Amino acid sequence: MTEHGAKWNISAVEIEAAAWIAQIDGGRFSDADKAALREWCARSEAHREALRRQGAIWSELDSLAALPAQLAAQGPQSADRSHLRWRPFWVAHAALAVLIVAVLVTWIGVPSVDRVEPSVQIYATRVGELRTIVLNDQSTVRLNTNSLVEVDYRPNERRIRLVKGEALFDVAKDPRRRFVVHASENTVRAVGTRFSVRLLRDRFEVVVSEGVVELTRTIPGSGQPLQSAVVSRLEPRQAAYLDAESAATVSIETLDVGEIARHLSWTSGVLEFDGEPLEDVIAEVSRYTSLQIEINDPSLRELPVAGRFRVGDTQALFDVIEAGFGASIVREGNVVTITGNAG
Repeated sequence: MTEHGAKWNISAVEIEAAAWIAQIDGGRFSDADKAALREWCARSEAHREALRRQGAIWSELDSLAALPAQLAAQGPQSADRSHLRWRPFWVAHAALAVLIVAVLVTWIGVPSVDRVEPSVQIYATRVGELRTIVLNDQSTVRLNTNSLVEVDYRPNERRIRLVKGEALFDVAKDPRRRFVVHASENTVRAVGTRFSVRLLRDRFEVVVSEGVVELTRTIPGSGQPLQSAVVSRLEPRQAAYLDAESAATVSIETLDVGEIARHLSWTSGVLEFDGEPLEDVIAEVSRYTSLQIEINDPSLRELPVAGRFRVGDTQALFDVIEAGFGASIVREGNVVTITGNAG
């Protein structure tokens, strides 16, 4: 039974295939991800058939519908040697794709499908939902809004793949098995520590609150095997920000206790701001709601915002904006517009 009382008869392979399709649709699919998908397809005919079935949901999207056929046609031997050509199909059909993804996520029972087979587990949250998972070694994963992770514990390694969103990892010490988090082309390695990972469309973030982690990035080479390079060794209270487009673009900051607390305030169901521009605050708050929030007065975008807001309590933020900035909040259906007095 799921948390909502519904029973889902869906195999682990089907859920994994759905997760792959969702990641591809999200627009972040690195060479490392392509190699991982080729390896996944090479495991068995059941894997390739599951991907074919999930791809059929996108049957009206010609480019995406062709993807499972290309991969499923490969046998276990040919999959590793193949070099697929990937096209930005999500651009032309973004609106329809998002709708289909929403239907798919509802169909597979996310976020309530947890243990899918002994070696692989998939956990996810919907928009506005927070969730804490205790793994079988007593490590914990706290998932932020609209996030998805795959957990694969092996004899010599605890392997996590962050497909999308953000997660805080509190790692139980086990020197015999490294705790490794993969997110697109980035990898974070630790033994016993506490750190958060956030995967955005344009960048990747790691914040270490306890312990030490090693951050590496897979560097694709033209026609060459993928190479991994150590980007940085992060100490407690350090954060790394990597640009999604450039392997060489990395920024490392040392944070004070208050900044760490603000970074992780979401784990307590609170969003905390200390002078961030209104535009950034709106972008963060929008992650937790289905509302489309727009600022149509450029003079408001850089105004600093300070305060604590419960996750999902957008009205409290709107009240502050109206009272503190003298702006007007206009709501029409699912669209909220923030307008200055002159607007």
